[in-house]
Amino acid sequence: MSTTPLKFEHTSLAGAQFNDVNLGTARFDDVNLGRATFTNVALTGATFDDVNLGTARFDDVNLEHATFTNVALAGAMFSDVSLRNVSIADCNLEGMKINGILVSEMLVAYARSNETNY
Repeated sequence: MSTTPLKFEHTSLAGAQFNDVNLGTARFDDVNLGRATFTNVALTGATFDDVNLGTARFDDVNLEHATFTNVALAGAMFSDVSLRNVSIADCNLEGMKINGILVSEMLVAYARSNETNY
């Protein structure tokens, strides 16, 4: 196997399927992965900048220490996912639910409980 990282530029990977591959520390910049499928893939430390993942599918994928900046996840569904130590900042959470509860409502309730504790 080559030790030189592969580089794809101005390439269509529409409908790409990644199965049982190591994409650790891969960089995805300004790409549309909307219909991509990732199955049993290591994306540890991967970077996603300006990426559309709207209808992408991730099954048995390791995203530990991955970074997402300006990424479209609209309509995404997460099930049986470890979100341990995940940090979410400066994000549009409109309509986002966790276990059927709107996150916006959780944040309002949290703010109210902090007001009454002071």
